Amino acid sequence: MGRRGAVILALGLAVAPAAGQDSPHYWPNREVGIPVGLDRLDPKPTHVQLYTSTTRPAAWKAGPKLAAGELQPLAGGRSGFLYKADRDGPHEFAAQLFYADGSASPADPAALTPMQAVVIDTTPPAVRIRAVGNGVEWAATDDNLDPAFAELQAKYPHWADWQAENGRQFRAADRFAWQLRRDDTLEVRVRVRDRAGNDQWSRIVRVPGDGAAGAAVPRGGNSEWLTTGGGGGGFAGRDPLVAEPGPPRPRMEYVNTKNVTVDYAIQKMGPSGVRSVRLFVLPDREADWKLVKDFDVNLKPGDTGPPQPLPYEAPHDGVYGFYVAPESPSGQKAAAPRRTDPPMLYVVVDTQNPYVKITNVRVTPGPNRLPRVEIAWEAEDANLLPNPVNLEYSLDRAASEWKPIKYGLDNNAGKSAGRYTWEVPDEKLWKFYVRARVSDKAERSATHIWSDKGPSGEPTEVIVDLEVPAATINSARRDGGAGSDKPPVKLP
Repeated sequence: MGRRGAVILALGLAVAPAAGQDSPHYWPNREVGIPVGLDRLDPKPTHVQLYTSTTRPAAWKAGPKLAAGELQPLAGGRSGFLYKADRDGPHEFAAQLFYADGSASPADPAALTPMQAVVIDTTPPAVRIRAVGNGVEWAATDDNLDPAFAELQAKYPHWADWQAENGRQFRAADRFAWQLRRDDTLEVRVRVRDRAGNDQWSRIVRVPGDGAAGAAVPRGGNSEWLTTGGGGGGFAGRDPLVAEPGPPRPRMEYVNTKNVTVDYAIQKMGPSGVRSVRLFVLPDREADWKLVKDFDVNLKPGDTGPPQPLPYEAPHDGVYGFYVAPESPSGQKAAAPRRTDPPMLYVVVDTQNPYVKITNVRVTPGPNRLPRVEIAWEAEDANLLPNPVNLEYSLDRAASEWKPIKYGLDNNAGKSAGRYTWEVPDEKLWKFYVRARVSDKAERSATHIWSDKGPSGEPTEVIVDLEVPAATINSARRDGGAGSDKPPVKLP
């Protein structure tokens, strides 16, 4: 009967596996490509149904059902399902196959077993730092922290550029000190990362300093910091390398519109229910909470389904904190947030498309007579995804689908420019267009097709032809004019 039911289900994007063969993958975006491999199945199924679960043990929820020939195109030339999660956290995937004779494998969805696991994590780590003598101590927290990664940078106050300390490998909880002269002062910051590739810079401290500490959230890039928690007491009286107990850190969401919808949940209520909910916002670049509106909600014990979401219109792009405080019909009010209270949720409003431009394409000889194409680009955005650059080619510049050159390039570890050399795999591929495509965490994207005439010029075809033309002379004749009966002169 062949390999009926042996479907191959694998994560389709460049996610980072954790240590261990059976560990889940980690991904920093709510959109995940799940390729489905049907090549080895005999007979071939006619349809595939995706199932998902966010609980253990799995409670399977039916997803889309697609014909085998209508699976969605994914990165790397594969096909499958493009899954959009509504929350961070662990997700498991399974597939049910349907055949032309009406049978299914497995016949009962209750018999499904997980085929792929991914932890979706769109929230960057939090990092606390303080100056200690001529050095610094720091500690990061995150549900999926990469404990073996940290980047330490320092500079003198009058320097424009930061210098990385490369003397040893730093960890997410670590310390370092410098040998300073009497009047020397350094500015220091540290970057940490989680397993999904989200990274975070600490606030800047001065060494020698006052030992203040905080958790940082970026505002419009890595050049500004918003400090939350910690206070001036720093790590006094306790081990700075032990994670601080307390409420969970606020999550961060990314949206590509100024019209923000805030979902919330009532954790507890009395028998009279909840009459209204006050929504507070901590606007971008402001220090105090503001009341958005007191919303009438009229919730009762036993109500099913989530409460009606709360709308907010952001005045501009930036980072906004949100806080909700419910009130009962009997007048019992949850306290409004104090100035020092952290948000329940951060939302990054990003309505701008990323910037990307191919700056140069150069063709050089490669091994085995196949040429190499060196592609240079610029790409910038405050909220770029990890590994955001995708390079593609097409014979037709108006094609709806382009073929991959290389997906998931890292933009040179956060710098604004990158470079990749492609060894053209087919000697018959000698003329084509090249484009770069980038995406950010707010699901905005941008593309640019190479043009050697500048940003406003028409797309330019890349000609991959390194053959040097050659010629020979066969004969020569005298131009005798019209009616000449002189025969051509033959060369010996």
